[in-house]
Amino acid sequence: MSEHAVQADGLGKLYPLYSNRRDQVIDALGLCRLMPWRGKTYREFWALRGIDLSVRKGGRLGIVGSNGAGKSTLLKLIAGSVQPSEGSLEVNGSVQALMELGTGFHPEFTGRENIRASLRLRGLSEREVRRLEEGIHDFAELGEFLDQPLRTYSAGMSARLAFSTATCIEPEILIIDEVLGAGDAYFAGKCVDRMKRLSQSGATLLFVSHDTSAVEQMCDEAVWLDRGRVIQEAAVSEIAKGYAAYVREREIRRIEARNRLLAVADAQRLRFLDGPAAQLIVRLCTEVDSPIDVASATLDTGQGDPATVGIGQPQDTAIDAPAFVMLHDETCAWGEPMDTGEEHARRAALTGNDWAAVAFNLEGFTPSDEFRVTLRTRGAGCRVQAHDGVSFVDLGSIEDSNDWVDTHFDVPRSVLGGLLRSIGIETPDQKQDEKTEEPGTEPSGDAAQSRDGFDIHRGVIDLEAFEITDASGRTAYSFCTFEEIRFRFRYFAMREVIDPDFVVCIHRSGVIAAQAISHLQPNAVPTRLEAGTRGEVELRLPRLPLGKGLYHVSIGIFPRIDRKRQDTEATAYILQDRRYELRVEQPEGGEIDLGIARGETVWTSRVLATQEANA
Repeated sequence: MSEHAVQADGLGKLYPLYSNRRDQVIDALGLCRLMPWRGKTYREFWALRGIDLSVRKGGRLGIVGSNGAGKSTLLKLIAGSVQPSEGSLEVNGSVQALMELGTGFHPEFTGRENIRASLRLRGLSEREVRRLEEGIHDFAELGEFLDQPLRTYSAGMSARLAFSTATCIEPEILIIDEVLGAGDAYFAGKCVDRMKRLSQSGATLLFVSHDTSAVEQMCDEAVWLDRGRVIQEAAVSEIAKGYAAYVREREIRRIEARNRLLAVADAQRLRFLDGPAAQLIVRLCTEVDSPIDVASATLDTGQGDPATVGIGQPQDTAIDAPAFVMLHDETCAWGEPMDTGEEHARRAALTGNDWAAVAFNLEGFTPSDEFRVTLRTRGAGCRVQAHDGVSFVDLGSIEDSNDWVDTHFDVPRSVLGGLLRSIGIETPDQKQDEKTEEPGTEPSGDAAQSRDGFDIHRGVIDLEAFEITDASGRTAYSFCTFEEIRFRFRYFAMREVIDPDFVVCIHRSGVIAAQAISHLQPNAVPTRLEAGTRGEVELRLPRLPLGKGLYHVSIGIFPRIDRKRQDTEATAYILQDRRYELRVEQPEGGEIDLGIARGETVWTSRVLATQEANA
């Protein structure tokens, strides 16, 4: 008898993607065999591929990964809801899966009727159903709602009913997929206790959650999935630590991209953040027919980890990934995914009309960034081009090679500037061209009172740059409580300014957590800035007095601020309201929120008296 509850070797699941409903119906009816001239009418989408996994009997395996990683597909394969497209899967034991709220329940039936129907469908007799029903009622704690239609239930009440019903009979393999997130903390604690008891009695648990602390609490081993592949399989503490660091890094990169973008342009860039990400499209093309195998495409922006798509790997066409293969009907030369023995790849059958392209989703960038694209290829040579928002621009060529080679291409800054302009974002070179006023001249008309979106710029002082850095001067947007942080203004005085005030205001959930005004520190900034003066002002907080959380930072330059006046905005020379994000973590790594204010604290104690205890 096998020691494993689940054993997967080279497991894969393919979903065909059709361009229209007609092709899907023809293939579903098997009519495609009568029309061989039509060829294949769908694209291959591998939700999972190459999955090797062993789960011992009685084990508790946690599965983590971002949305779309393939977690639910893996559980559906194990539960028998769908069949694998390749590889082998052995499941030893009866499976009870709790994957979607209310699956198998009828919204017009009462909770009690749904319990009875569910248990009868599982092969239980009427006597056994009556015996278990009361226990389900007690565990779910739904009270009088048990006799109300399911459609009147909240998500948390549905979770209570579904979990209580699914676990009333001890299964050999129990699958839980995120559904407990809809319940309250009290019921979640009851669920954890029940799942632990099931595991102690020999049941195998497969548990999916984005909450790494819940995975650590419930499981002893874990696997990390990403884009249909196993990234890591190890002890739960190691996986939880690595995945939590990955999530934090993604959040920091998002904040950094947002802040870098906003720091170099005006509020028009907010449209870039609110809408779809800008894309750098890179294509392979040729003037003669030539096939070329492509294994990967990578974009290195110098900011964080490079964006890479493993071409031919599962989910290489997922458009919400940092990089993906572009497939379309007219000019796409990409073939189906293949395993060459050395690399997963796709073959691009390039002709004078057809070309193969990959896209990189850009979270934030400036025309001064240095982008490098790397393509791993084998076969015939071809030209490589990048789209600048209007047309394709040549990057260079790939040479013929019978072996796998990496070819690097630097993306011209003109391409990045063109991408920004194509989505309506004003670039610094455009701004410079539009400046027609000399320092010291009086702005006229609307330019003197311009307000764009969230910003004020009255043409008196130009904020050329703003940076948030650590003690070493390195740009950073994530800090620990009591760590040193610096805010640096770089300005250009377009006119004479008397008694300027520089302000940094930090907000959290609509509350001002901290605010610094330069004139409150004597001689911090010059009392007079002559027209044409370029300078720098820095605010340093030696020990950041803020607790764990996500904060927004507003900055401004004002005439001398009257602290008794509320409407300081009306006098601002420069104001950027909540334009930057800042994440603060607790250095001690605890989960308890110790509040926004984290000043120095000193505890003391003394004994006032000692009284002899009664015998």
